[in-house]
Amino acid sequence: RMIYQGTSPNTTGTGTQIGMSAFNSLANDNAYVGYMYGNTNASDYAGTHANTNSSMIKGVLDNWYSNYIENEQSNIHYEQYIDINAGFCGDRRVSSGTGVGTSSTVYQPFTRISNSNPSLSCNTNDIYTTIDSSTGNKALTYPIGLISADEAMFAGIPYRNSSGNSNNYLYTGQNYWTVSPYDFNSYARVFLVYSNGDFNDDWGLFGKAGVRPVINISADVQITGSGTTTNPFKVVGAD
Repeated sequence: RMIYQGTSPNTTGTGTQIGMSAFNSLANDNAYVGYMYGNTNASDYAGTHANTNSSMIKGVLDNWYSNYIENEQSNIHYEQYIDINAGFCGDRRVSSGTGVGTSSTVYQPFTRISNSNPSLSCNTNDIYTTIDSSTGNKALTYPIGLISADEAMFAGIPYRNSSGNSNNYLYTGQNYWTVSPYDFNSYARVFLVYSNGDFNDDWGLFGKAGVRPVINISADVQITGSGTTTNPFKVVGAD
């Protein structure tokens, strides 16, 4: 599993992301916490959180993938190294509330992260995969996503710690999005990693933050290198 770090050895700064984006253009419905989402006029959870519409940030990631991972016109075919069965968990299960319309709702990622109890478990509807996958919701156009808040906490990102934590590999000194819903309280919110290295939840989805693509490399791909800045890991045959 790989997260975008840029095209140079720099480990901090705007070069560690592909750009800035809002998560969604609107935040006035529970539906908008989804990497994909359903009908904002739905009266039930299933309709609200169906995987029929792409979020704004998904569009940014899809465009990047089609330019730099799989681009027939430019004869770029790195997709052969991608694992399509390992998805991206945007867990929209609720801890309280209905998750529908404008009802106040707390999502399970908030409960886990605020209690420092991250988990890698997920429900099938919220494991984003492509139609060719044998697992997940099979709703994606391309096998690309964002890191989850749970994964970030496992790596050392603390919850709302004013001193943050710059001593982990996910620290970039930038604000950037995760895929994990936080809550709906007047407007929808999704976890982001804040510039000091902790979780921040104060932004609505329409605020702009960094975009760091995540892809999954197939387990049978051969790798060279030691993982240092002077001798980075490289996929054999992908030069």
